[in-house]
Amino acid sequence: MANKAALIIIAVIAATAMGVGAFVGLELGGGAAVASPTPTPTPEGGSGAATPTATATASATATPPTPTVSPTEFNRTKIELAIQSRVNAEREQRGHQSLRRFGVAVDMARFHSENMAEQGFVSHSASGLTTIDRYKRFEIHDRCRTEDSSGTGIREGDELETLAKVTAGRPVQVDGERQYYRNETAVGNAVVDRWLSEDAARKKLFLGPADEAGIGVVVTDDGGVYATLDLC
Repeated sequence: MANKAALIIIAVIAATAMGVGAFVGLELGGGAAVASPTPTPTPEGGSGAATPTATATASATATPPTPTVSPTEFNRTKIELAIQSRVNAEREQRGHQSLRRFGVAVDMARFHSENMAEQGFVSHSASGLTTIDRYKRFEIHDRCRTEDSSGTGIREGDELETLAKVTAGRPVQVDGERQYYRNETAVGNAVVDRWLSEDAARKKLFLGPADEAGIGVVVTDDGGVYATLDLC
């Protein structure tokens, strides 16, 4: 009887153990429990393979445009003085006396630059007046007739006057070269450089007997700079 009871107890314990084992096996992955998958990245707004992260590349930086300067910011008197300073420096290097600023000649030179600006091109004749006409109109013809450097002749009219036009405040192409003059000194130097590059104008700048000059400048609304130099 005791043996039978012992067998019953053992059977119950075995059955209980089997049930617990089955339950534990189920919980530990016996087929029903599934491990949470590692999420796979998908493209934004859709499904499928993940889009690889783009490697940032440096884009070419565009060259910033050259800033322009309003023509109203240029002072014509400062340009005139810059021209005179540069001309005198060039004359002194060659052993010539400096040119003094002659007020009446300045008025005459400005008058001619204004007329050139109105007609839109550089010329010794403008508004029906030649160079000699202007010297006479401003009553300085007799005073400003000047011996040439060799002392063998008299210079007057066109032989005492040199002209130029440059552009201020904005870049321009001249003979395939980019030019940009941002202030009065740069404009003045550009005018003199233009004269130095021309044989006839260069000879006038270095006329030894001359000791006075009128330099007149006009700056137009589009940045055009008309310059006149009249010797005396």
